Amino acid sequence: MALRSTIAGDFLKATASTSAARVGGNGFNSASVLGSAGASASGLIVSGSWNINSSNSQSKGFVESYTKAHGVAPDAFAAQGYAAIQVLLAAMKLSKSTEPVAIQAALARIGSVDTVLGRFGFDAEHEPTYSAAVQTVIGGEFTLVR
Repeated sequence: MALRSTIAGDFLKATASTSAARVGGNGFNSASVLGSAGASASGLIVSGSWNINSSNSQSKGFVESYTKAHGVAPDAFAAQGYAAIQVLLAAMKLSKSTEPVAIQAALARIGSVDTVLGRFGFDAEHEPTYSAAVQTVIGGEFTLVR
């Protein structure tokens, strides 16, 4: 992650004086990018899987617990990892098993699960479905675009 953050930060510094909109993908969605880019990140637009200021009650509890346990606030990647475990546990509960084949079958029919990311499910092609967090950098922080 450090290399990706450095490259993203360098890009933001190099383009800070442009009037063009700067839109980043997943590689721009971390506090380390904001740290390396500093004020140059201002105005960056980036979508992500999650934003720390989400109004989702599970997200709020996750942020509180994670921060207490680790001494720093979680990023979107920590939230995605936590959501993955929530989905896995839901599949285990649905399958009433710890056997991989049974869990895999349950994942195929799970519907949707409430997670720290919000409602999470899979489409007909088994791709994950959940709402994106569109955010912009204001004052050195990712701020949800509402």
